[in-house]
Amino acid sequence: MGKKVKTLLFSLMPIALFFIAQIIGSGGYVIGTGLLTGFFHNVGWGKKLLDFLDQEGIYLLSIISYLLFFLPAIFWYKNRRKSAARKNMTILTWISLALTGILLQIGISYLLNILYIIFPDFMNHYTEIMENLGMGSPTLLSVIYVVAVAPVTEELLTRGLCLGILKNSFPFWAANLIQAFYFGALHMNLVQGAYAFLMGLVLGYVAHRYGTLKSSIYVHFIINLSGQLLSLLR
Repeated sequence: MGKKVKTLLFSLMPIALFFIAQIIGSGGYVIGTGLLTGFFHNVGWGKKLLDFLDQEGIYLLSIISYLLFFLPAIFWYKNRRKSAARKNMTILTWISLALTGILLQIGISYLLNILYIIFPDFMNHYTEIMENLGMGSPTLLSVIYVVAVAPVTEELLTRGLCLGILKNSFPFWAANLIQAFYFGALHMNLVQGAYAFLMGLVLGYVAHRYGTLKSSIYVHFIINLSGQLLSLLR
């Protein structure tokens, strides 16, 4: 088996770890809510907690699962990370990265608007999926997940581990395409996957150019934060 094939397979290991964390988190969540329903559903605080979980459970589950992945993943990342030349991050650099994130979010919004015009039925189905996930009405937990937890964990997964592994055997342009594909596929629906792929290309370039994962985490944070702010204005 060639080196590139081995590297490609190895680059899927962080994805496997991510899904294992999702399975463990989901199993624990189901058991926990089942016990809560069975023993405390008639208790005042138990009923309130169950109502809360009914509304916010998907975000709580996502946060728990992401944290379960983050703990071993950050250890893996720090142990395999090679010293790389880092660009000097000035105030102007951070401002330019923030503008990059904002422009990406605006570009995604315009792209979605165009798709709504061209494929209204298909996009209405996408809107229904997003509304069922609570994306149209941000809450405290959803904001914590989308703005804080997701950027750090997803960057660690795709740009920190997958891209880092792939660059051992592939030129950067090829490694960046592959990790962006992973990033898009992880979103598990066609529309999100398409624009996540484009985001992944930019975020991979940012992480590679500046030699630090902090740069792509920051841009990802700006993208998600501006998306939340735009959803409040609609």
